[in-house]
Amino acid sequence: MKNHLAAVPTLVLAAAFALPLFAQQKFNEGVENVGADCPVTLPASFTAANAKLPDPFKKLDGARVSSMDEWWCRRQEILKLAERAIYGTKPPKPAAVTGTVSNTGISISVTDGGKTGTFSVSVSLPAAGTAPYPAIISYGNSGADAATIRGQGVAVINYTPTAVGAETGSRSKSGMFYDIYGASSKTGTLVAWAWGVSRIIDVIEQSDGKILRADAIGVTGCSRYGKGPFAAGAFDQRVALTIPVEGGTGGAAILRGAAKESGAQSPSSAFSEQPWLGDDFSAFQNNLNNLPIDMHEVVAMIAPRGLLILDKPSAADWLASRSGYASAEAGSEVYKALGFGGNITYHSNNNNGSHCAWISDWKAPVEDNIKRFLLRTQAPPSAPSINPRSDRAEDMSNWVDWTAPNLAGSLAIGGGGVTVSGFTLSTAASPEMGGTVNRSAEPANGRYDEGAVVTVTAVPNNGWAFVGWEGDAAGTAASAQIAMDKNKSVTAKFLPTADGADNLIKNGNFASTQNWTLNTWNGTSASFAVSGGSANITGITPASGANAADHNIQLVQNGIPLVKGMKYRLTFDASAASAREIGVCMEMDASPYTQYMSAKTVNLSAAKESFAYEFEMTEPSDGNSRLTFNFAAATANVAVSNVKLVYIAEQPSSVCGNNRNAKQSAPGQRYGLRASALSKSAVNVSFRAANSGAASVSLYNLKGKLVSAAKLQTSAGSSYSHTFNLGALPNGFYVVGVRSGGSFEQARVAIPK
Repeated sequence: MKNHLAAVPTLVLAAAFALPLFAQQKFNEGVENVGADCPVTLPASFTAANAKLPDPFKKLDGARVSSMDEWWCRRQEILKLAERAIYGTKPPKPAAVTGTVSNTGISISVTDGGKTGTFSVSVSLPAAGTAPYPAIISYGNSGADAATIRGQGVAVINYTPTAVGAETGSRSKSGMFYDIYGASSKTGTLVAWAWGVSRIIDVIEQSDGKILRADAIGVTGCSRYGKGPFAAGAFDQRVALTIPVEGGTGGAAILRGAAKESGAQSPSSAFSEQPWLGDDFSAFQNNLNNLPIDMHEVVAMIAPRGLLILDKPSAADWLASRSGYASAEAGSEVYKALGFGGNITYHSNNNNGSHCAWISDWKAPVEDNIKRFLLRTQAPPSAPSINPRSDRAEDMSNWVDWTAPNLAGSLAIGGGGVTVSGFTLSTAASPEMGGTVNRSAEPANGRYDEGAVVTVTAVPNNGWAFVGWEGDAAGTAASAQIAMDKNKSVTAKFLPTADGADNLIKNGNFASTQNWTLNTWNGTSASFAVSGGSANITGITPASGANAADHNIQLVQNGIPLVKGMKYRLTFDASAASAREIGVCMEMDASPYTQYMSAKTVNLSAAKESFAYEFEMTEPSDGNSRLTFNFAAATANVAVSNVKLVYIAEQPSSVCGNNRNAKQSAPGQRYGLRASALSKSAVNVSFRAANSGAASVSLYNLKGKLVSAAKLQTSAGSSYSHTFNLGALPNGFYVVGVRSGGSFEQARVAIPK
């Protein structure tokens, strides 16, 4: 007979449920591991036998948890036990995680311990709802039905976990995780896969937040891909909703139960089938009574966040559905003790369907949990929903000999004493340098009461103008009112009215080699050194053969922030030991290496020359773009100096790049600008100043190369003339530009033969 742990007292739910509807709808954390700073010392060995499920409330020192405040450090003890005895260690966040988010995919690049790996996932946006969207990461396009998810206005991220940790059919390990942390790592692939989920979330967090929401992420998957999301939800508290489907042994099912359940896969079989579990589980695979933890405590690691376990007993006894029920039933005691019993659901009361096949019986619980924990438009119930098939329930007195304590206090989400109540308001300026966003009120605990109205005001910095709101505010008025009926996010958009003064390139004067890297591929070689403020690329051996390319030797700087819709000017000086070409490009720092400024071919000579290129960032914002200089086209040594990248106020001028179809501003449009060649070596420029202050006058050739420049102090309305006295210029067309007070005008001039 079904026994819902009658010996455990029913707890009075925390006062949070007396709050207005939807006022406590965010149960996930803002960090991967809240209790990471809790000191945990594990025993050297585990010899105390226990045929029943360990008490999740009993701390390593033997005392029991008595208050809500103690839970986060007890959870950290459980996490360390899970790593030590079942899964293997999940490394902390790597030294560098970068990537991009688009409407169709996410690219992830990870660097740790001097080793780098990349992988990517596809994104399928919903037809319903509005951006930014919640998202569910689906292991191998399995688990909860993608159409059902997208029908709720939630994006689906299709994650192929074997790219991170391969399935080898043995205990050997390979894949990107092990490329970085070593094939001898004791960590099993379930945690390697969970590590990959965390890196996806990292990149979503770092994005501009216009496409996907980092605070509304779920995970799902079926079979061995049902074991994976269960671990991912346990090890990353940023996951708001975990939906493991038919995970069987090594998933949500208690291991002690799977070892005894008729027809179920044994823990030793699961251990040897694939490297899913950590190496140290070998000591317990046939000795489960000495296992210091079981999967009901992994359920407890997910509490109080949303957890929906879907089982299908009719598919196979192999799936250990009795043990899955027992795990959910015992783990729900932690949910109830924390005051959020309704946040866990176990559903298997169905009698049809093959393994991993989606069934209509699951549609309602999946939609309900999405509304509760991702959309946050529906409040969870007050009590757990544990619904096994009648013939697959367990007598819990066979497994549990402890009772849940009545914990004092209230649960502090985030571990910082902030009770789960009210709503958050996130504000941002895009780009950050453009200005700030002020609020009419700041709540003491970081959350606004339901129904509060907050006025946000965009304040541009000098040289910038506010142009409009994005997110949960609209319009172009500097102030907007935000009604707090859910968690909200607003972004103030700014555009420059004058060119930027700050160089986005670090160490562009080459005081050292810092921030710059020389890459060589395909049998090429070169040396990189600095002297006199120049980067000197010497000893160049170009590539040969079918894959020879200019980019086989690159001087690179990455970590350069570019904002969609902004315009930029790249300038540098360069020379070569003899006439040759180099290439220059602004691009994505990971596959597919999308070009933000198309590759330019730069003709060099022994004389140092200045070059200028302007471009608009038309791709999604990228906080980790890179500048590349490419040298493998010839052997002559190259010197590069004075590299600068600044934003500019006007549309990219037609003198940029290799555009030979430059349009000339009509004389008299703004400054009455006129330019004429007095001789092959002198060009005269005349104009009327529209503003008082410094005006710059520049002469470019049609490849965008700066030939000469001058600055004049002007008074508004006055006329000025400047003559460029130069050495003999090659005949042809040139472009003169005048910049004054944030405005720009240009005119064409011909140098005669």
